[in-house]
Parts: sequence; structure tokens; C-alpha cells
Amino acid sequence: EDVLQGEEDRREDVLQCRALGERALRNGEVAEGIRLLEKAMRLGGCPGLEDTLRAARAAAEGATTAPTPARAQEQAELNGGLVPERYAWSQTKETVELNLFVPEDAKARDVKVEVSESNLRITHNGATLLAGEWEFKVEPEEDVDWELKRCHDRRALRLLVRKAPMPGGMSVSVWWSGLLKGEPQIDVKNIEARQRDRDKSAEFKKAWTEAHAMFKEAVKNRTPIPIDLSGATQ
Repeated sequence: EDVLQGEEDRREDVLQCRALGERALRNGEVAEGIRLLEKAMRLGGCPGLEDTLRAARAAAEGATTAPTPARAQEQAELNGGLVPERYAWSQTKETVELNLFVPEDAKARDVKVEVSESNLRITHNGATLLAGEWEFKVEPEEDVDWELKRCHDRRALRLLVRKAPMPGGMSVSVWWSGLLKGEPQIDVKNIEARQRDRDKSAEFKKAWTEAHAMFKEAVKNRTPIPIDLSGATQ
């Protein structure tokens, strides 16, 4: 029974990763979509998943070209910022990406990345490179998604985490003003995607208010319909 329960839990993880991956692809977040689909494959896969992943990879290869250094730098700081000599970070509605500068000779085997719901700690050969409490909670994964790459022409550790949903199932996008509490902050009012969300919310509120006013006016001006009760049974 324990084996069957374990297989069922793993299958749910696969289906959840696939659903999140496909949603990311629909939202235009190709890299995130592919990452989640690849993770679903590592967890065991499911019918049709391999074809979906193959199509996503083919679309990504056909639609993208090698980014210029300036473009790569812009992406590393999108909706986030640069903390000189330490790290760059960016965010979307659902994820946060960190590019932490590490020694040029850093090897993956010498790096340890610890991610919990509330805290982050990254060490290299036992020395702490970055540690602290997330600005908001994240959804830690069993298989933490990190790699060593180039960023700002330096060796960096790239880490991607998912933002935790708001309590109560509220469908609200939370834009972070900083990566960790106590770290340098940005002004979230300057985030274009946030402003677009606010504009859409304002438009919806205006439309709802106008519709409600029209309904109240229609009720106010409604002519009562007389009902003849003279023949009603006593």
C-alpha cells in the first residue's frame, strides 16, 4: 500500500509540473515552461508529455537567437535590479530568478544551495555567499533548480524559485520590492507589468460600477405590474 501511495503522489507531482509548464508556455514564459516539463519527465513522465516537451524545445530553438550582452543583462534585471558586485535578480508574476556572482573557479560540487519556504542560503566551500529571509514566501522544490553560467560577464549561480500563492486562494500577483529582507529595494510602482495589472483592475472596477448604476436605475424606473387577486381562492 505504501508503494502504491508513493506512486500516486509521484503521479500527482508529474501532472502538476506538466500543468504549470503548459501554463507557462501559454503565457510566453518558454524557458520556465520547458524547465517544468523537463522536471515532470524526471519525476517519471506521463502519456503525451515527451511530445509536448519536444514541441516546446523546437519552438524555442526556432524562435530565439543568441541574446546580445545588453539584452542578457536586461533580462537578468527585469522587474528586479542589480546589487553591484553581489547579484542581479529579476521576477515575473509567478517566479523569481537570482544570478549570484561566484568565484571564477567555482565548481558545482563545491556549491550548496538551501531553499526553504522562508529562507535562502548559498555557500561555496563552506563560506556563505548569500543568506537571508525571502521578501515573501516561495514554493520550495525537492529538486532545486540552479546552475552555474555567465551573467554580466562574470561567473554566476542562477537560481529560479516559484512565488508562493497568496493565502486563501486569492488570485493576486505580488511584486517583490527586494530579493531578501534587508537587501536593497526597488520601487515596484515602476514595474510595467504591475501598472498594466492596475489599469486592468481599474477598468474592471469602472465597468462594474457603471453596470451596477445602470441596474439600479432600471429597477428604479421599472413600472409595477398590477396583479388581479379578486378571483383568488379564500
